[in-house]
Amino acid sequence: MDILNSKGADYARDKELGDKLGNFRRIAAQTGIEPRQVWLIYFLKHVDALAHWAMTGGVESEALEGRFADARNYIDLGYAIWKHLG
Repeated sequence: MDILNSKGADYARDKELGDKLGNFRRIAAQTGIEPRQVWLIYFLKHVDALAHWAMTGGVESEALEGRFADARNYIDLGYAIWKHLG
């Protein structure tokens, strides 16, 4: 939750509303895709990093704990997109 709250604040922009999905909506509008497709791209970035660890046994740029935490947060964000944006 700490990571979700701290990183989410950077992407929400509207601090009063606390819109943690604002980034997905903005990027979707800018690229002509759906917010859920933006989420998939972001989520797969973390899955790809975890797959690299699983295949090689190593990580290079970020601690493995952070990779797992980010992937877990993106699962929650994906659920929120499904519930609130369709």
